[in-house]
Amino acid sequence: MDDSEQKQLDDIHSEVQGSHAQLGAINERTLNIERSINDISQEVSDNQDDIDELQDKVKRNTTIVSAVSGGIGMIALWLSDKIMRLF
Repeated sequence: MDDSEQKQLDDIHSEVQGSHAQLGAINERTLNIERSINDISQEVSDNQDDIDELQDKVKRNTTIVSAVSGGIGMIALWLSDKIMRLF
């Protein structure tokens, strides 16, 4: 092997080492992203319980407000009927 071939081989070897270093950095970033995604998924799961609880409270409060509104409406109708009978 002459000097030219040796130089090309050394250049290729250097490129391969650089590629390996880049792949290592990419792999580390990928692992960090995976950890972040797992953390986010866990936070979403933790918050899902709170969201479900709040939705249940909203449904309950909506039912109560509807019942109270209906009751007030019925009382208003009854009262107006009584007032109309007076006149």
